[in-house]
Amino acid sequence: MNSKSFRAGESGFLRIENYGTVNANYGGAYNLANDNGEEVPNTEGVFSNIELDLPAGGAGACFPFKLPSDLLPGNYQFHAWASDRLRHAVRLTAQISVNP
Repeated sequence: MNSKSFRAGESGFLRIENYGTVNANYGGAYNLANDNGEEVPNTEGVFSNIELDLPAGGAGACFPFKLPSDLLPGNYQFHAWASDRLRHAVRLTAQISVNP
């Protein structure tokens, strides 16, 4: 992630990194949720959930996101999914804060 702090309406970049020792797969779809776990509507995703390969120790390409312009200040989490042959599906998270 290019920053941990944003303002409503700003754009940023996410990237999935594989710190493991086996290859993994992930998709480009993600969700954004508030501190209560409620999904934030109208978060502009990048593309539908396709399967991308991620070698062990590698990093995926950065992909953009845009926060809704009416997003309230607070803490939020991006959620995405990845899988490998050892752990199967794993939910990945990245925390951000939205400032006034």
